[in-house]
Amino acid sequence: MYSIDNNMSDKDLENAVLLDAASFTDANVRGVLETCLEWRNKEPLVYTVLRNENGELCGYINCMPVTAAAYAKLRAGEVFDIDLRGSDLANFADYSNSGKHGGETLNMLFVSINVAPRERISRHRPVMKLLCYWSDMISQMQTRGTKFGHMILDCVTPEGEALANRIPGAVVLPLKSSSLGGVQKEVLVQDVLRYINTMRRFISGTHT
Repeated sequence: MYSIDNNMSDKDLENAVLLDAASFTDANVRGVLETCLEWRNKEPLVYTVLRNENGELCGYINCMPVTAAAYAKLRAGEVFDIDLRGSDLANFADYSNSGKHGGETLNMLFVSINVAPRERISRHRPVMKLLCYWSDMISQMQTRGTKFGHMILDCVTPEGEALANRIPGAVVLPLKSSSLGGVQKEVLVQDVLRYINTMRRFISGTHT
């Protein structure tokens, strides 16, 4: 029923912005098309796209690799995701074994996972499918030598914060991510991957 890819087109981004407008009451946490295009153009793998049976975007993940300088500013609350430009993003390939930053640690900002409300209740578990696809992509990068460090989770909804709370070792940063009262949490990327894989095994019935 669903398909997932990393091919976020201009039209897909327009639909993602519309999905944000329908999902988030706080304009400060909605995607801005011009900025989203700049992020996508710098690193296409920023976006993981969930599509319905008609091939239309019905959800997405936005998780951005960022430079060391940008991560430090994010962690200190000096900037937020809406302040980031393309120059603040890193490229995944540059941190593989053969990349110009190979061997260095790469940190990320998990901006959003947003699935259309009508899809969230599907028995096909689209949110979990989206997370598993993204997790597998990051794990494949690790096999190519990418060293991931920490990740900031931007929790702007109660659902997002509840999900983040289930990840062991999450540290609450003394920052609010929106006027909705959302928070930001810092976790090790490896702990996020481990949690998603645990949930995958539980759902498939192979947990012990």
